[in-house]
Amino acid sequence: MTATDPIQAAADAVRAHQQSPDTHTLRDMQTKVQDALNQGATLQDIAHRNS
Repeated sequence: MTATDPIQAAADAVRAHQQSPDTHTLRDMQTKVQDALNQGATLQDIAHRNS
């Protein structure tokens, strides 16, 4: 797995939560963002991928 995979997964989860904010998408987003951060990504990396 490359470093970009968790960043893209997190960005996709953020977008999904923005489009359909509920508990499920919130938890998914939190998990995927945390996974990306644990692998060295920054919130800025995720935000740039989400723009």
